[in-house]
Amino acid sequence: MLTVKFQDETGTPDMLPWLRVADACHRIRLSDDAERGHARDMSWLEWRQPSSYLPDRGPDGDPSPEDWRWLRGHPRMLGIRGMPADSAADLARMLAPSRGVARAGLDALALAEAAREARMDPAAWSLALLERDPRRWSHDVQAAPDADPLLGWWGVWAAPDWMPGLSGPGLALALADLARAGRYRCDHAVGPDGRVYPIPPDVWDRIDGLGLAGSFGIVEGF
Repeated sequence: MLTVKFQDETGTPDMLPWLRVADACHRIRLSDDAERGHARDMSWLEWRQPSSYLPDRGPDGDPSPEDWRWLRGHPRMLGIRGMPADSAADLARMLAPSRGVARAGLDALALAEAAREARMDPAAWSLALLERDPRRWSHDVQAAPDADPLLGWWGVWAAPDWMPGLSGPGLALALADLARAGRYRCDHAVGPDGRVYPIPPDVWDRIDGLGLAGSFGIVEGF
C-alpha cells in the first residue's frame, strides 16, 4: 500500500483522496493478466472496484521533480485545471493556511504520488480514476478503456461522460452481468444488493452500433 509521511504524520489511501487513486493505479500497474482477470471476476460478483481485489503492493520508487514538471504540463490528466505550484513543497505552503501544516504536507505528497503513477502508466491511471474519482475522468484526456461490456468497471461504460446521464459504474456492472448471462436487450439487471439497474433502449442501440452484441452471445445472421 502506498503511504506518505510528513513530519510525524502518516497518510494512507483511506484518508487522502489522491493517494487512494494513486494506490489503485499502483496495484493495477503492477498486476499481471491473471490477477486482473480475477479482479474483474470478483468485481462482477460483488460490484466493487476491481483494484480492491488486486494484491497489495509496496512502493517501487519515489516521486521525482520530473513527475511534478510533468504534472504542471498535464494537469488535466489528473482532472484538475492547472497547477500553479512549482513543487510539492510549494503546494504544501500554499495549502497550509487553510488545511494546517501537517494535512497540507500530506495532501501535497499524495498529489506527487498520483502524478508519478499517472505519468508512468496512463492506461492504468485511467482505470484507477474511473474507480476512485470518476468525476475527474474525461474521454478527451484519459486513455479510453475498451467498450467490451464484459470488462465491467474497467470498461468505458463506467465513464460518466461516455453516455451522459446513463453511463457510470452501475451501468457498466449491469452490462457485465447481462453479458455473462447472455441476456441480450434485457431492460434491467439486478445488483447483489437487490437494487434494480435499468438498461434503456439507447444503451442497447449504442451497443449494436459498436458491433458488441457478440459479447452477449449474439451471432449475426442467426
